[in-house]
Amino acid sequence: MKKGISFLASLLLVFSISSFKAEAADFGDVPSSHGFHEEIMYLIEEGIISGYPDGTFKPDRTVTRGEAAIMIGRAFDLDGTQRNTKFKDVDATSKASGYIDASVKKGFISGYPDNTFRPGATISRGDMAIILSKAFDLNVTSVFDFYDVGHNMAAYEHVGKLSVYSISIGYADGSYRPALKTTRAQFSAFLARALEPKFKQKATIEDSYALNKTKQYTYDTSDSGELLYTFKDVGVQFGQNIGFAWEVESIDTNEKYSFIQEEAHNGLVSYYPMSEAELELLYTLKLNNSWVASNEGKRKITALNKKVDTPYQTFDHAVEITDDTGFTSYYVKHIGFVKSVDKNGKTVSELINIK
Repeated sequence: MKKGISFLASLLLVFSISSFKAEAADFGDVPSSHGFHEEIMYLIEEGIISGYPDGTFKPDRTVTRGEAAIMIGRAFDLDGTQRNTKFKDVDATSKASGYIDASVKKGFISGYPDNTFRPGATISRGDMAIILSKAFDLNVTSVFDFYDVGHNMAAYEHVGKLSVYSISIGYADGSYRPALKTTRAQFSAFLARALEPKFKQKATIEDSYALNKTKQYTYDTSDSGELLYTFKDVGVQFGQNIGFAWEVESIDTNEKYSFIQEEAHNGLVSYYPMSEAELELLYTLKLNNSWVASNEGKRKITALNKKVDTPYQTFDHAVEITDDTGFTSYYVKHIGFVKSVDKNGKTVSELINIK
């Protein structure tokens, strides 16, 4: 993917690198208080997106299919040289023609049966999910459903993949709103999250109990010694591209394994390669709520605001989860999992450091 990018000048979308950096501080319509300010600035510095000659970014302007092809093409450093394409509505005079041709050949985006690409058509949130899912080769599909994304929709699996990979978690009411048009600010946020892990942490719910992707965790375990949890691109495993996930490394043996943790408004799930997904928490959190965690059995909330001691610190507001074997786990808001004990009260795993 693009790390250092050179590109041609254009009145509309393409500027020199020095111009991008000048713009980054001058956009009057993208102040530092804007929710996607960091993501937009990141893409500008990478040369993936730009502003307009009048010194604006126009964050609320909708994204066209041609613009999406340009941004995806730049992100993957594809050949953007203007040229004729197989589409009757995209020839060498089109600024997006090279990126459209290259992106289509890569399978990132496709045209229509009538041999058109329709570069000026705006893309919806559903379209955006399909494009990003294909471009970044996302493989794990969410166990959660958005109530407004049906199984018969073309975007169904792709929307779920964006949720798993912390690119878009939808809205608090459980909707994804696939028909809404995607704005330049939104596309910037989604693309930045796909490219850079630090932005994935922003795709979290307000009362998150997931591990913080910008932190590194160390746990002491009774059977494996100290384990180091690091969020990173773990690459291909078992013949499948896993992408960004939590890598768990034994400090004693250097053995490693990986898992993906997804948090949606419905709950918190962990996915292990070649294994069944495990529902760690079911939202909303209420005392005595229970659920089937996996084929291994049920879990139940047995205490709220529990005081829990760990070598890292004492937590006063942990959620206590007990399974049907008596194994108990503790989670803390904005921290994640902090401790587990067996049915005899023996500590199995506990947090010893975060950095």
